[in-house]
Amino acid sequence: SGAQSAPAGSWGFPGFGFFDADGGIGGVAFAVFSQENVDDSERVLHEQCARLEAMGRYDGSDKTWVDPERAKTLWESGKAIFVDVRDGDEFEISHIEGAVQIHWGMAYWARKSEAWADIEKSTDKLVVVYSDNGSQISRCGQVAEMLSHFLKEDRVRRLRKGLNAWKRHGFPVEGSRHTFFAKQRLGDTLTRLDDANAELEEGQQPLPTSQKKKALR
Repeated sequence: SGAQSAPAGSWGFPGFGFFDADGGIGGVAFAVFSQENVDDSERVLHEQCARLEAMGRYDGSDKTWVDPERAKTLWESGKAIFVDVRDGDEFEISHIEGAVQIHWGMAYWARKSEAWADIEKSTDKLVVVYSDNGSQISRCGQVAEMLSHFLKEDRVRRLRKGLNAWKRHGFPVEGSRHTFFAKQRLGDTLTRLDDANAELEEGQQPLPTSQKKKALR
């Protein structure tokens, strides 16, 4: 299926336990939320998840994930349904243009959501599930796993690095273009992805040249 089944005791996230020899979800969460600001928290989150991927602790392939550029192509062609799993207030602030919402806490009851009928009948479309950060421990994993289980088809993908990456590529959104982590606004220390010379997003501030490379890691 598009998302791995969670092993016993994994707290609903694929590929590794809450606490194990490599830290598990608990170790990642501790590292992330020990930072002094949300910009550093986001950076550490993706560093930790890249480490777990390199260790082979979860499926990082295109059978589970879709990169923002590929997702944009699917969006333009109408070949995907985008599912936002964040809270209602977050969805109202901003979301991918045309996305539907299935709250992450209601994953088990996804078939009772308003979006389910379109998802079920659109058998020719992929289902791209996203949250703000799209990491291995993000809440989009719970919804992706349940949708894969219900659909019995290889149609579900997760948006790698989430809505924040989508926005940083300048792709279409309804609402604010600000980026967020744990409902707190990012942007004071981050430029757009992979391009220190790119135009900054709304609300972002330029870095000193010596710090640009560090911020883009």
